[in-house]
Amino acid sequence: MGKSKIYNEYHIETNKLLESPQTTDIYEISQKENNSFTTYLFIYDKQNAHLSISIYEGNDNSYESTSKSITNLGPEEIVENYNEYSAKCLDYRKEIFSLIEQSDANLDDFTQFQQEGLRMNNKYRETRHVQEIKLNKELCEIAQKYADHLLEIKNMQYSHDRFKGTAMGENLYTCSGFKPDGGEPVTNWYDEIKVYDFKSGRSKGGAIGHFTQVIWKDSKYLGMVISGKDNEYFVVANYFPEGNWDGKYIENVLEK
Repeated sequence: MGKSKIYNEYHIETNKLLESPQTTDIYEISQKENNSFTTYLFIYDKQNAHLSISIYEGNDNSYESTSKSITNLGPEEIVENYNEYSAKCLDYRKEIFSLIEQSDANLDDFTQFQQEGLRMNNKYRETRHVQEIKLNKELCEIAQKYADHLLEIKNMQYSHDRFKGTAMGENLYTCSGFKPDGGEPVTNWYDEIKVYDFKSGRSKGGAIGHFTQVIWKDSKYLGMVISGKDNEYFVVANYFPEGNWDGKYIENVLEK
């Protein structure tokens, strides 16, 4: 039985699902073909030896979901059930990151705003000792469409857009009266560190999700844009792979 499967861009050993210190582990693996997608969501409750698998299938307009719930599983049974579904996504996960690497662009291909945003993201990531992220053209294009939409409706709301059928992290920012440079929104997001408790991986009171996404260790690619008119501006930053996974804060949001 093969035990190495793809989660985000990393190979993980499925027995880590059993050995993790967290009581509950959540994994999402997606595949997309033409305009259809399939997403497998695994929730493993170690304390109660319970594995729940939710399967979402659909297209850009609608989807259906089915669930499979398994209890009282031994270690080998957990691995077998995990592999049964995750194996279907293995080739697609490899394809996603192969395409990303092929599409990596030169910094000169990005706007000054995007380069400023990248530099500030990486400045803060360096303080947490996590590797730099890279700008990605397709992520920027997705972000630009949504930033233009926010400017049109003049309202801050999250898009839940997907990148190649897979969820992305998304940070939003708005201001009026001045046009921000690319560093201003990132500093605003990072300031949430003031209410983040590194020991518990939770908030001490207030929003933390923008800060944690900026420095999320497993996020590798960024698409950041600005849209503005009449001195009103909206900024959208897409991060991939997506951060802010429950149960994963301690290992991805590093104190030093």
